[in-house]
Amino acid sequence: MKTKLDKYEEDIERNISQYSPIHEGKKKNIENIISKANETKSISLRLKNFDIDQLKQRAKIWI
Repeated sequence: MKTKLDKYEEDIERNISQYSPIHEGKKKNIENIISKANETKSISLRLKNFDIDQLKQRAKIWI
């Protein structure tokens, strides 16, 4: 089964000869940046019911 490529991927395939590999150190640096950006932290908030209702109302406006 052949995978269907989107336009961006097709462009990469057509121009593959113009791409060159990056240095291993730079690759590790980029991977570290991506992994740090994907980290999540849990927080706990105590909100009054009035504040929660206000947030819900604002959320409805954006939907």
